[in-house]
Amino acid sequence: MNIQRYFEILELDMNASAEDVRKARRDLIFIWHPDRVSSKNPRLKKKAEKKIIEINEAYERISAFLEGKSAAVQTERKPIHNADETIHQSYPLILNEADFYFRQGLAYGESGEHRKAVKCFAQVIRLRPDDAEAYYNRGVANNNAGNGRQAIKDFTQAVRICPAYSAAYLYRGYIYAELDKPELACRDFQKARDLGNGIGMEWAEKRKICF
Repeated sequence: MNIQRYFEILELDMNASAEDVRKARRDLIFIWHPDRVSSKNPRLKKKAEKKIIEINEAYERISAFLEGKSAAVQTERKPIHNADETIHQSYPLILNEADFYFRQGLAYGESGEHRKAVKCFAQVIRLRPDDAEAYYNRGVANNNAGNGRQAIKDFTQAVRICPAYSAAYLYRGYIYAELDKPELACRDFQKARDLGNGIGMEWAEKRKICF
């Protein structure tokens, strides 16, 4: 697969920056994460799992490409079977301790080890207390670990640091909806839509949560 195809998987053009790539990956994982698919629909769940693999591969190859390692992009990697292998393969690209914990947290989250992911993002926050993305990802991990109320606190902190963080409003809205707090959910979905992300409002309107 050539590098242009990897950019297409992340729905980006080849002029995208590293930050654009990170945001695109984050948003697509949020949309396609298998945990968001009902176990009653195994066909869709399998499709989501395949999509996540494609998104992560595209992210890794584009990251290598943007760092000037085009040779690595053309070389097939060995399959990654667990979070520890992901962390090991990623280590040479990590620049500092906070980045290490961040990538470790992503790896644990992708392998379903959500409590470990929470601890990793907590370390990132300790080292970078104004990192909105770390709060967002800890919120995702907390919610996947069954701690929705703590996740709300993390998303709230993320939007305090970065008021334009539409995905944090969106995810917090889903949790409010699950907690039967439609007014708060609709307010967050509306804010996300105002910032250009209307998927939550569409979801809520179909379920007659927001009118």
